[in-house]
Amino acid sequence: MFSAVLAMMGLYPDDRKKTKEQLLRELAETREQVAWLKRSESNWRTAEETLRATKEWVRFLLGATSSVLYTRELYPPYAFTFVSRNVKDLLGYTLDAIMENPFFWSDAIHPDDVRHVRDDLLTLERRGHRVHEYRFRHRNGRYRWILDEMNVVRNAGGEVANVFGFMIDITKRKNMEEALHQSEMKYRAIFEDSRDAIFITSRDGRFLEANRALLELFGFGAEEAGDLHVLPTYVSPAHRKEFRMAIEQQGSVRDYKLKLRKKNGEVMDCRVTASVRRGNNGAVLGYQGIIRDITEQRTLEQRILAIIDEERQQVGQDLHDNLGQHLTGIALISKALEQKLVNRKGIEISDIGKIVTSVNQAIEIARSLARGLCPVDLSSDGLIASLKEMASNVTSLYGIPCIFHCRRPVHIEDSIVAVNLYRIAQEAINNAVKHGKARHIDIGLQVRNDRVTLVVKNDGVDFPEKHERGSGMGLRIMKHRAGMIGASLNIKRSQRGGTVVSCMFNKNADKAGKVRNGGTE
Repeated sequence: MFSAVLAMMGLYPDDRKKTKEQLLRELAETREQVAWLKRSESNWRTAEETLRATKEWVRFLLGATSSVLYTRELYPPYAFTFVSRNVKDLLGYTLDAIMENPFFWSDAIHPDDVRHVRDDLLTLERRGHRVHEYRFRHRNGRYRWILDEMNVVRNAGGEVANVFGFMIDITKRKNMEEALHQSEMKYRAIFEDSRDAIFITSRDGRFLEANRALLELFGFGAEEAGDLHVLPTYVSPAHRKEFRMAIEQQGSVRDYKLKLRKKNGEVMDCRVTASVRRGNNGAVLGYQGIIRDITEQRTLEQRILAIIDEERQQVGQDLHDNLGQHLTGIALISKALEQKLVNRKGIEISDIGKIVTSVNQAIEIARSLARGLCPVDLSSDGLIASLKEMASNVTSLYGIPCIFHCRRPVHIEDSIVAVNLYRIAQEAINNAVKHGKARHIDIGLQVRNDRVTLVVKNDGVDFPEKHERGSGMGLRIMKHRAGMIGASLNIKRSQRGGTVVSCMFNKNADKAGKVRNGGTE
């Protein structure tokens, strides 16, 4: 019984021979072992609790994130060894369908993306990390854009164990990028193909963007585009200060008049429509807008005003020299008749006839002046009658056969349209007589498929293919008049020699006025 108790205490009969010190030392060691066992059990329980919490945290993350976590083989067929359960939300396939098919990943990549993804995989083992963006086939048959980040996992021996990664759906981002790209392409096409000179500058005057029309307007080459500054384009530096002050105070300007200088020193009258570019903090970054060269327009306007003034002077001279003299003559004859009546002398019939003749002549002069001021009758058929009369006058004045052709009536109700068409025909005939040395002239007016066409042909000198800038004021005035009524003007050589001037416009266009053909709208 005593031996059993000693054994339970870890003491054996042979231990009686040990000294007291030895027994106490072994007892202390035993106590330390018992304490270590208690601590190990506590650590094990703590580790078990930590592992359980970690599993719960991982499970929560897998459920909360939209990313699909996976592990798969590095080499073909690249089979998945693990995929998080939220893969169905991303690709539409069940976990079993993915894990049972070792070719699932490689077979579902878009055919256009397979090559570059596989080629890049060859470098994954060496680099250890790669990121791909490719299209992946959803279970519904449509492709989704996927961002796939891959990482190589190695074992203790440094050998590749597997590939760990995650996949994210980036379809919305890709669609936005494509929409932005299309918008930029559309903007770029409009920017580059516009006939208007478009610019974007910094506040200090550097050109950040300048389209082809702007380079051509100022005479710059494409190679100069990166080094352009606005200061040399101003005739006066003071004008630039005034422009900056105006646009920054108002936020934008419309048809702002400026004199700008080309590279060759030529000065242009320009109109600028522009707005301020501001940063997020409201600071002025620069300006953007359109520049239009109105030099030719100003020249035409001044020329037309000069023509109007000349016509006014001519009318005044005609009133003084012709109509005035006739009225003076009538007044003198009437005064003589008055004296005869006072003196009770006989009045001869010839005296009355002189008055009637002079009055009729005065009336004819007044009509001639009226036709000069308004060459086209204001009725809808007035243009046809006026063109016919013009053809007759050309034949009688210059001895050049001039024939007017109009197979069916073309009714033009807008007097502005009619007068401008008449003036265009008149200018074309003047050019044919003075410069073209025409021997025969044809004037035609017709309507077809809602388009009215005025044609003036001559068999004189061929129209030159090229003409110097600034020459041909008559041609420029014709183009200006055509633009006023929304018409197009075309001047070309005739196949049989000579020149053909044609002016066309849509009879239903607002600018062309209301035009009727044959009495039907």
